[in-house]
Formats: sequence, C-alpha cells, structure tokens
Amino acid sequence: MTFHYRFDIFTAICIFLPLFSHAQETKPLFTMDFSKQEDWKPSETVRLQKDGDTPFLRLQAVEPDKHVMVYRRFYLPTTNRPAALRLTARIRAVAIEHGRQNWNNGHLILKFKDNGDKEIKPVAVDSQFNGTTDWQNIDKVFKVPANASYLEIMPYLLQAKSGSMDIARLDIFAATKDNLPKPPPIVASSKMPSLDKAPSPLHVNGNRLVDDNGQEVWLQGVCIDSLQWTAGGEHILQSLQVAIEQWHANVVRLPVTDEFWGGRGKWQSDKGLRYRNLVDSVIREANSRGAYVVLDLHRFKSPQEEHAEFWHDAATRYANQPGVIFELFNEPHSIGWAEWKTAMQKLLDTVRQTGANNVAIVGGLDWGFDLTGVASGEYVLQDTAAGRGIVYSSHIYPWKFQWDKYVLAAAGKHPLFIGEVGNPRRWEDFSFIEESARKEKVGVESVWPKDVIGVIQANRLNWTAFSFHPKCAPQLLEDWNYTPTPFWGVHVKEALGGKIFDAKTH
Repeated sequence: MTFHYRFDIFTAICIFLPLFSHAQETKPLFTMDFSKQEDWKPSETVRLQKDGDTPFLRLQAVEPDKHVMVYRRFYLPTTNRPAALRLTARIRAVAIEHGRQNWNNGHLILKFKDNGDKEIKPVAVDSQFNGTTDWQNIDKVFKVPANASYLEIMPYLLQAKSGSMDIARLDIFAATKDNLPKPPPIVASSKMPSLDKAPSPLHVNGNRLVDDNGQEVWLQGVCIDSLQWTAGGEHILQSLQVAIEQWHANVVRLPVTDEFWGGRGKWQSDKGLRYRNLVDSVIREANSRGAYVVLDLHRFKSPQEEHAEFWHDAATRYANQPGVIFELFNEPHSIGWAEWKTAMQKLLDTVRQTGANNVAIVGGLDWGFDLTGVASGEYVLQDTAAGRGIVYSSHIYPWKFQWDKYVLAAAGKHPLFIGEVGNPRRWEDFSFIEESARKEKVGVESVWPKDVIGVIQANRLNWTAFSFHPKCAPQLLEDWNYTPTPFWGVHVKEALGGKIFDAKTH
C-alpha cells in the first residue's frame, strides 16, 4: 500500500506551530544570568567565577555569623498573569558549616510581596544547603497569590559559620495550576464524641438564630486569632477562658487553615494531629462554658478544591455538635456573584453530604463586606431540608461605607454575622488602604467604634470583634494581661458587658 503525503503551507503550520508555541511557553519570564561581569558588583563575599565554561556566582562566608546575600525583584506581568510560577536553578554547596542555629546555612529564598512591600505568606521557596554537594538542579512550582505585585529572589548565606554557595543559573517560568504539586491527602478524621456539656442547638428561623425551644440566641463575642498563622497557636485556651468569663462572650470565632489542619505546614510532622486536637480542646472548653465556636476557614479570594477537602473532613469531625458553627470561607473577593454562588454552594453541599447539619456561615464579596447579591435574592444559597440554615456574614472596618446598602439590606431576610469588625489604632498600621478610603478618624478619638457597635446592637446582628490578640490589628488587647485597648477593646468589652450604644450608620 502506498501513502501519498502532500507537504504544503497548511501542513507546515500544523507541524511547526505547536513546536513554536511550546518554545514560546518555555521562554523564561526572568533570568539571573552570570555571564556578564558588569551585571554584578564584585566584593569580598560575592563574585563571579567559572567552572570550565560555566559562569557562576559565588557567595562566600568570609566571617562567621554574617549575612551574605544578593537580591533581585521580578515584577509580575499585569496582563496574562500566570496562576503559578516555576523556578529552575543550578546550585552547589562548598563546605558550608551552619552557624549558631541549624538554619544558619545556605538558602535560596523566594518571597511574594504586595504593592505596599508587605510580605505575602507563606514563603514561595526556601531551599537550604549544607556541607559540600555536587551541582544540584532545583525545580519547584508554586502558586502566585492574588494580591502579589512582585517576587523577591534572594540567594543567601544566612549567618553561616563558613563555606560558600554557588549559583550557575536561575530562571522563572510561567506555569499553570495543573503544574502545582498535589498536597498529600488529609488523614481522615473520626467524629468527635458528643460532649457532656454543650449550648443549645441552633437553627435559622426567618432572620434570627433560635434554639430548639424557639428562643432567640444573639451571638456576641470575639475573634481569637493565631491558628491561621501558627499550627501551635498563641495563648488560645487562656484567651478563650478570659473572653468568656471576663469579657462575657457567648461565641468565639476561631480562624483555622486547611494547610495546618492537614499537617502540611512547614514544621508539622504529625499530619495535623496536634492542630486538630487543639481545635477540639477549644470547642470542648468553650461549649462547657455555654459558648459557641465559629470554625472559620481563614482563606481569601475564591474557594478551591483543597477547601472542599478541608470541609469534608472538618464537617465529618464536628457533625451536628450543637456548639459548633461552620464559617465556610473567610473573605471572598475579586470574583463575581455567579462564581461566588457556585463556589460557596459547593462548600455547603460538601458539608451537608457528610451528614453535618450545623448552621453554616457564608461571607459576601469585597473581602466579606458586600451582601447585595444576597439582599437581592438572586444569589442566595440552597440548604438541604435537614440543614439548620444559612447565616450570611459581613466584615466591617472604617474604610467600608454605605452599611445600609451593602450590609443591612440583607438583614430583613436573613440572620447576619459580622464576623470581623474593628477600629485601628492608627492608619499607618493599614498602609494598604488607599488614602481616598481613609475618611474616618481612627484611634482613641474616633467615634466610629461606638457608631458601629450601636448599629450592630440596634439590628441585633450576631458579631465577633477582631482581634483578641495584642499583635493582630485592629487589636482588642494591649498585652497578654488582657488589658483592653483604649481605641477599640474598651468599647467591645463594655458592649459584651451589656452597655448599649447609639446607632449611627455610615
């Protein structure tokens, strides 16, 4: 049998265009090239050398315990922004002896930062080097955060005692979400045993939360932070006791992350066991004192597959515990209402499929503030017949305005939860807020705290003030003696103690 093959321009395009496209896709977005002496200022600790025909940059620890570093910035493209980046580098260690701490050695560190030069955690890459090695090929893919402006690239001898670190080449490529490494699966939880002491089960009735006797339950409390940034927590159980017994909170909001829950944090080696047990302890201690716990998945922008995985496990663990409420996602933003509804409905469905009928909290758009799509009725979620209902959440800060339109318009139809609300000490602590949004006076002279608490009270909105931690702004606490801050904490403590404020909307 004879095959006739006609090679024409169309055939050529079909053959070579994919090759050309692939070549375009694999072109680096950024390169650290060590072939040009003029690009690098030589010094005693940083200089260009050659290994045969291969030029490389050497970082040399000339004195013990000193910092030796080179620094470059890669600004992310404003159009065709990649969902992920891929780092490839060729590095070797030469007689690196660590300094006073085990991490005082060679590092290749990549950090994302936002427009305000604030670091976005977690660190994208931190590869470490010790002793003497042959040339190593580094190849890592990492996610680009939504609010990232640029990537810091730092080859670094971090107070090493001696030795050198050599870099032959470093490239940054565009990558897709499909290229990201798949996290290890969460070790499945077993259901938490029923507690001897627990507050009354809640369900939604109209625009209120009620217990099984039909009596309204008005949730008022604080947000106890730290489990969103450290797997060990900071003064969590002590703060819980003070919040309930001294500040008279009947609810605490507990931010957690899927990363720590699954044991995927940098320093976790127990697959999340201690973290989940600590959350159990918070629930047990709060519920035994008659207070509810809002389990807040403290993530931003839009729910992803890993967030559904988290809720499948967490909902299984706390299914139908009467003192546990599920806040499905902290602060959605930079998406439309249609995408919001699809993503949030998926998280809710994931929870209900486990058999967990706990009350669910769902935050609005614009970093949790905007509930207009809910107020219109067009984007409300659908609960199951067995579900105990949906509460919609808003976050209110002094740079958010028109509360009537964006928040209170939904309060006539649905119970609302103001999951975060707070008055900063000073605007300088919130440099990411544009000057045009700084219309309110903040600090001790501000009337804003009394106004917002008054509106919350007048509408009987459920709420947890942010933040019951002395270093997480806007702080309710001055210190770990639980001294209330004069610009925010004193007002919240008074309100939780029963003081009524005048209602003024903004």
